[in-house]
Amino acid sequence: MKYSPLLTKMRDFYIQDAEYAVRSKKFIGMLEERILDDIWDQLTPKGKKNLKKGHEVEILQDAKIKNVDIAIIDPNSGPLITVGIRSQMNSIAKNTLTYFQDIRGELTGLIQRYPLSVHGYVYMHPKEIIDAPGKKYKKENINHSKYARIAANISGRGEEPQIIVNNSHLIRNSYDFFSYFVADFDKESVVYKDNWEELELGVDLSLDRFVDNIIKTCKRRFYFTGYF
Repeated sequence: MKYSPLLTKMRDFYIQDAEYAVRSKKFIGMLEERILDDIWDQLTPKGKKNLKKGHEVEILQDAKIKNVDIAIIDPNSGPLITVGIRSQMNSIAKNTLTYFQDIRGELTGLIQRYPLSVHGYVYMHPKEIIDAPGKKYKKENINHSKYARIAANISGRGEEPQIIVNNSHLIRNSYDFFSYFVADFDKESVVYKDNWEELELGVDLSLDRFVDNIIKTCKRRFYFTGYF
């Protein structure tokens, strides 16, 4: 679990002031910066020379300009990689389905504008709702398996044969890779579940393999660039 130390730091920051941690985006920003750095570290020297990495950048999507959490950008061709990252620490049953609808809508704009780019998403839920000093949240019985199945329904494009990606009318309306993981913040050192093999979903929702999957797909899709 290579992200356990980071998630432990995130938990400690969150419980100091939960409202500020979420509203300021500094809580999820820690994970965004780590994922971006992990992707950047796997670029070749040529890729690091010619590409730019973006955190909270605006790009053209469909018919409007929108913000993306992470992007690896070719100055001439636009983003080659985009990644959205979301954490949801409470009101799970109330808001998750709406958030997934929004995420699917974002995907449509990305694929229409950048059909050959590699698009990923990372979504974190807590195993149990956690409180912070002066802040009590309603406890919930979270159906994590349900949300893993929803995530799987909008993932897997990166595992499709290349001919499907190269023909826009065959493109599945899904992210190349979608990581859905559940963090156990009650542990002294935070652990997380990102393996859903028991559900037989047919796609990889792993956090630990997310960056490797993104890079592997970039190597196949952009083999002619020497960037990955």
